This record gives sequence, C-alpha cells and structure tokens, in this order.
Amino acid sequence: MKKKSLKPGNLLLLFSLLHFYVSAQTVYPYLQSCTPTSIYITWKTSSNTQSLVQYGLSPTTLNTSVNGTNQIWTDAGYSNNYYYHTVQLTNLSPNTKYYYKVTSGSANSSVCNFKTLPNPGNAATSNGHIRFLIMGDNQIKAEPRYDSLMSAAKRKLSQKYLGDPCDNVSLIFNVGDQVDVGTLDHYENVHFAKSKLLCPYVPIQTTVGNHELYGTLKMAAYYNHFYYDQFSYKNISSGSEDYYALQAGPVLFLSLTTENSDVNSAQFSWIQKVITAANDDPTVQWIISMGHRPY
Repeated sequence: MKKKSLKPGNLLLLFSLLHFYVSAQTVYPYLQSCTPTSIYITWKTSSNTQSLVQYGLSPTTLNTSVNGTNQIWTDAGYSNNYYYHTVQLTNLSPNTKYYYKVTSGSANSSVCNFKTLPNPGNAATSNGHIRFLIMGDNQIKAEPRYDSLMSAAKRKLSQKYLGDPCDNVSLIFNVGDQVDVGTLDHYENVHFAKSKLLCPYVPIQTTVGNHELYGTLKMAAYYNHFYYDQFSYKNISSGSEDYYALQAGPVLFLSLTTENSDVNSAQFSWIQKVITAANDDPTVQWIISMGHRPY
C-alpha cells in the first residue's frame, strides 16, 4: 500500500490550524443578578482584556454590542492568569428571552440565551408558573457533586418541559458552600466550571456558607465575583453582599448569612423592615428565606 505524505504546504496549514485551536479558548458565561430589566454576564479567561457581549432577540441577529470591564486578580498558589470579565446589560424588557455571546479576543462562547425576570407579582410562564432550582453544599473539588446536580437538573428539565432551560426556570439558588475554600482556584474550578451546563442560560444566586470564609482570599473572593449590592426591595437596601433581598415575580427571596456574627444586629433590623414592607405589598405572595446553616 502506498503511504500518503504531507507536503510542506500542507504541514504549514496543519500547524496553523493546530495553533488556532490551541490558542482559541472556549468561554462559558456565568449569569447573575437578573432583574426584569437587567442582568450581569461574567466570565473568566486566562488572557485578553476585551469584555464584549453581543445580544439580540434572535440567535442569528445579535445586533446590540456592549463593552464591559475586566479585572486581573492574583492569589497565593495560583500560577495562571485570571482575567474576570463583567458586562451588565440594561434597559431590557421584562420576562423576555434574549440571545447572546461573549468575546475576549480569540476566546468566545457559543450563542446562549437567558430570560429576564417578570415584573413583580407576575408569573414567568404563559400557564402561570414561576420555577426555581435550589441546591447547595457542593464545595468538594475532587467529587462530581455540583456538576452531577447540574447534569441531573438539566436532564430533568428536558424530560418535563419543552424549550430551553430559561423558558422554564427563572433562577438557580445555591445556598452556601459554593467552594471549599475562598481561592481563585476553587471559584474557577469548583463553582464556575462545574456550573457550566446551566449557568450560561439561567442566572445563579448564592448565599454565604462557612466555607466561603476560608482560604487565602476568604470573603474577598466572594465579594469580587458576585454583584449583589445592587439589590434593594422597596428602596430598603442591606448595604451588604452578605445578605440581600431579590424579588422574582410573586416571590421575595431573602438570602441571609448564618456565618458573619458581626452583621447579625444589622441583618435582623433589615429583615424586620423588609418583612413589614412585604406584608403591605400585594405583588408578594411568597417570602422564602435561605441561610446556609440552621439558626
């Protein structure tokens, strides 16, 4: 049998293609802090300072572009580059499905989608429902714990409902211990990497657990990665990312800290104000409070 050989020109093309695939980087966006009219899209890369989101109402017409910001972080024992990109989309329509992709130089995502929250008091689906996924305590790096939960959740959604995940679930809540220690390695490889099956499509909210207080960066890593200080209910703001209120349709979520004793009195005073306001609010039918550990 005659052996085929590659000509020099073919070799050059092959090496060029290999270089392209090695240097290009697949990005998995992480959605968070969604409201009826806005959403934060974040992602991590190992290079390039470009933070670009293109979005629109059709997967083939991403006709609006928004540039965001990036931060370069370091951590003891973390030897790679850590570029954290943030783009906030604003002036969106409530309960509306959008398509988008993110770009940082040669690194980009596939075209993903999300749905904004409905207005206060309203349902998210045409048949009057609003649904949430709640999970937590998935901090172990070596075990397929969080990624197994995400895989099972996505599989169950496809079995029960038609359409994309965002058509049927409005939010994912993680109730603490997203990581085992507060380091860049764990946020990258435990929380973000293992949530990639759903985090580009459904916004994820988190609650402080005891393991967020450990590690080299401790709570600084939590504060840096998430955008919760924007939340307020009836102009009642916690002024803290340790605890916050988020209304999704007819449901008011209170994400509380059971770990930081320094904020206990302030948190309790804030809860009283929120509950008092919610009792007089006809758009709130349910109040769901979440804390990592029993009080």
